[in-house]
Amino acid sequence: NTVNCYKSEGGILRMVWNDQFLRAYVSKNTKSLLSIQVYSIMYASQNRWIRPYQANYLINEKRYTDKGTNIDSDVDCSLSSSTGSCQYRADYGFNLDLSIFQEARRLKSQGIRTFNYRIKTNGYGDIDRVFNVEELLGLEERINSTLKKL
Repeated sequence: NTVNCYKSEGGILRMVWNDQFLRAYVSKNTKSLLSIQVYSIMYASQNRWIRPYQANYLINEKRYTDKGTNIDSDVDCSLSSSTGSCQYRADYGFNLDLSIFQEARRLKSQGIRTFNYRIKTNGYGDIDRVFNVEELLGLEERINSTLKKL
């Protein structure tokens, strides 16, 4: 996975907000890649749940849609007396088509540095996110080296 890649920190406490990473699942038996999942962590403080339900992205101008999985959710109201709202967290995962690495190479060859995706929610509106193309290609390298060791 790419959990230890780039993280955006903010505020005086340098907290990580709206983190995301990629994880790959491989089969030891068949020595092949089974799936690639985006794990997306989202926060909101508008006193409502985020409720993600779908992810959309483009690969070579073709639109892909995945219903995804709600992995976890939580609410923290410990600072609500001073901030006026609770902090809502949603962990959401969805699968990427296995041609994502071809897309990353195509984007890189065109000088494009980011891969964009959108998470649709029932409580917060659309959430647009990006991955750096190099993170995708780095994951591919790691998968290939892992498969060679099996």
